[in-house]
Amino acid sequence: MKKQKFRYVARQHIPMPYVPIRLFNNNFLIQAVALVDTGSSTNVLPYQLGIDLGFVWDDTKATIPLGGNVNSLAIPISISAIIGF
Repeated sequence: MKKQKFRYVARQHIPMPYVPIRLFNNNFLIQAVALVDTGSSTNVLPYQLGIDLGFVWDDTKATIPLGGNVNSLAIPISISAIIGF
């Protein structure tokens, strides 16, 4: 795998590495900016981005408890992405 460097951008006055991404789900496409988190085993998609991609957040699906600063449950989904366009 080729080593990549990501530019640090100040968001909320804290510089962190962000990368532009395109997310695809069926006929839906959105462009967004994602935080590069190389130590994460789980990625969290903000609620509104999920809605924009056509997902229906249904409480009857399997849920995953999240730790850290996110004190809620997550619903597993699968999407396609292009990173750093």
